[in-house]
Amino acid sequence: MIIPEKLKSLKPYDPAELQPRFKLDANESFIDPPDYILRSISASVGSVDLKRYPDPGAKELCAEAASFYGVPEDCIVASNGSDEMISIIFNCFLNKGDTMLVSEPDFSMYRFYAHLAEARVITSEKICLTADPSDIKRLAFSGNASLVIFSNPCNPTGTGLKRKDVLELVSKLDCLAVIDEAYMEFWDESIVADVINLPNVIVLKTCSKALGIAGVRLGFAIGNKNIIDLIKKSKSPFNVNSLTQAAGRALLREKEYIKKCVSRIKASRDILARELGKTAADYPGSFEVFKTVANFVLLKSDIAEKLYTALLEKGILVRRVMGDYLRITAGSDEENEAVAECILELLKKEGNDG
Repeated sequence: MIIPEKLKSLKPYDPAELQPRFKLDANESFIDPPDYILRSISASVGSVDLKRYPDPGAKELCAEAASFYGVPEDCIVASNGSDEMISIIFNCFLNKGDTMLVSEPDFSMYRFYAHLAEARVITSEKICLTADPSDIKRLAFSGNASLVIFSNPCNPTGTGLKRKDVLELVSKLDCLAVIDEAYMEFWDESIVADVINLPNVIVLKTCSKALGIAGVRLGFAIGNKNIIDLIKKSKSPFNVNSLTQAAGRALLREKEYIKKCVSRIKASRDILARELGKTAADYPGSFEVFKTVANFVLLKSDIAEKLYTALLEKGILVRRVMGDYLRITAGSDEENEAVAECILELLKKEGNDG
């Protein structure tokens, strides 16, 4: 058996399989759904006929999602998490050897799926951790890109481009643009209302962050009907299982509950950033805290490895990214306090040690 070269050189995504006391590395929601939400999901899931295949078009689920996002039902398609949708889009719209542009640093799975699609990847470097629209446009044309993709707000930087800037950029591209809005519930610069009228744009949405059902694995692509029809033709017929469809339908009806969750998560993020900012001010040069519009806080430190290890020793798992940066998911009051106390404790010790 001959192993394809693309598999020999493939580096798998590392999801950090540790089981810490506090898991703040994956940008999941810290909010446990209340009993009435759990009962609603349980009733919906309990009505599933398990001996039958799922609805291949996830019609009822997509109807709820269309209502939630404010788009027509024929402009949305569901997937087994955003990861599957990224893979579907790349395999649908990229041929072997085509060029794809990413704005880095960004979500590492873009390169992963591009590698499997045997696409060539070119990079636009972020300026001050923020995507540079003029550079993306320049490189897309000079590199003859078939597809441009970036997250907005960005994972892992927490920065974002405003709606008008994204719309101006995609209007100037002559290729497909995929805007991953996994964290847009925590900001207010979405292009979802515009994308159904754009000829070359897909917006990705996920239920793993603000909606708090990462374990269900549910995502969506939104675009004009012609693009969405192409994706529907390209995906496997039963890609979203019946239990996920049922749980998603139940949760997406709870708009007020989701709004409250978003408010709580944003408040938690702001508290964590403020507390870490105070510590950074008290210990000049120890680390820098960056402004964020996502559900996590990003900090940079020359002792990032020590900070990461100290947190892990306290049972707190965060994500080390881009070398000297730590990405810390906004958590519960207890989790945020544990992070702040651990970092302060380490800095005190470092100071005493000279």
